[in-house]
Amino acid sequence: MNTCNIKFSEGEKKFLDDLSEYIGRYKDTKSSLKAISKGAGVHVKTITRWITGEKKPSREPLCNVYIYMNSICSMEEFKEVIPDFVLRDFNIDDSFMMNLKYSVDVESFLKLIRSNTVAREIFYLIKKSKLKIGKTRIELDYSRYGSETLERMIETGVVVDNEGLLDLHSLARDSKLLNDEISRDLILNADVLLGSDVDRSGLFGFYSKEGRGKVLKVLTNAIAEIRSIEKDASNIGDILVSLNILSAEDKRNCSGSLIH
Repeated sequence: MNTCNIKFSEGEKKFLDDLSEYIGRYKDTKSSLKAISKGAGVHVKTITRWITGEKKPSREPLCNVYIYMNSICSMEEFKEVIPDFVLRDFNIDDSFMMNLKYSVDVESFLKLIRSNTVAREIFYLIKKSKLKIGKTRIELDYSRYGSETLERMIETGVVVDNEGLLDLHSLARDSKLLNDEISRDLILNADVLLGSDVDRSGLFGFYSKEGRGKVLKVLTNAIAEIRSIEKDASNIGDILVSLNILSAEDKRNCSGSLIH
């Protein structure tokens, strides 16, 4: 509660409202302040003075608290979560956001699993397994290359090595960016997965028989929708046009075509 005469901007008020709402989730205010302080690296007294209106929040501590409260793992997520007027009021631009310390480096992790099949398989193995996967399991199944890939995954902070047992960082599990990638990967590889022996497929092996049926139904519908979109030449990008995949008539109908 603001007991002082300090005037706050709309961005400052929004931050303080969000902070109060987060603290209200805890039964014990003292515990919530300690959790925020530890997670965001901001002293309890500083947070208390913000709440009581004795002190205005400054840019970097505010960002760190927002990162902690929302489990933000990347600059992309930060921009999605924080309202534009808060960014504007605190002069938080891209160059500043790039230097913030996010909970885990999800963007680097995504680059790794997109380009490295072994990394993607290890990721699914850790995420979907009901039991903790050991590092020795990765070494046995994927040899030296798998071990080296795993170390790169651990360096991002997304994968955690807890005395030889592997897990995903708790904040990474809640990352919208990471979960969206899982959905994207399912869709992009759906044709292969649907045509494979689902009982032995690496990805589908993580689902029960009933679960596989549900996933296959969703993917089948998604593929049908995608094929429908692709039939409309106006939805096709310049790369496909330039590769002469489309008919001459379709090329004429494509907007922004590189073909002259």
